[in-house]
Amino acid sequence: MLLAARVVQGVAAAVMAPTALSLVMTTFPEGPERNRALAVWGGLGGVGATAGLLAGGLLTTGLGWEWVFLVNVPVAAALAALCSRVVRESRVPGPLRGLDVAGAATVTTALVLLVLALVTAPDAGWGTPRTVGLLAGAAVLLAVFVVVEARAAHPLVPLRIFRNRTLVGGNVVLLAVGLALDGMLFPLMLYTQQVLGHSPLQAGLTTALMTATSVGGSFAGQAAVTRFGLRPVGATGALLVVAGSCC
Repeated sequence: MLLAARVVQGVAAAVMAPTALSLVMTTFPEGPERNRALAVWGGLGGVGATAGLLAGGLLTTGLGWEWVFLVNVPVAAALAALCSRVVRESRVPGPLRGLDVAGAATVTTALVLLVLALVTAPDAGWGTPRTVGLLAGAAVLLAVFVVVEARAAHPLVPLRIFRNRTLVGGNVVLLAVGLALDGMLFPLMLYTQQVLGHSPLQAGLTTALMTATSVGGSFAGQAAVTRFGLRPVGATGALLVVAGSCC
């Protein structure tokens, strides 16, 4: 049941993430107003990632571990009810685009195989036929995905977007930062509780500083981008992530 529920959560999150960003892009005009909206959007993402750990510590210590799951239900229900009232409808004029089923199936299966290989490799071994087979299957399906996208009438990922170096570079930076920060949070919780002997509440409090600074960093970043441009701000942010992770 836990695995099935996590699958549903993962699918829902995959739908919500691009939808939320699309709403920001279509609601606010290009310029300072959109930059501020993107800062709020990015800040909320940082707050959610770190505040969840803090809230989890409070709930586990005060009400019990079951509330880590139950607390999401009223929050999601309230958001679903507010969407129809707060979020305005927007549609792209013209005929509806087709759905790239083959592309979605190949890339999803490839990512599942890749994640399964990475998760099970420490126990099964990196050189075992199981791990090598999963990695090879993921690589083959990703290659098939590229071929499908090149021939699809309505591709899930138009290959022409990779000609935009700014877009590719930005996504690579975001991937690296996500791997660094999200990958650090889980072992941080294990370290504080299993090595330092902290309670769940104390472990959650260790992330409170990240929660606060992520909000300030988002607004400072949007102001800095407007004044100095993307490259200096992106490079400075990446260096700060490296410095913080090393410490």
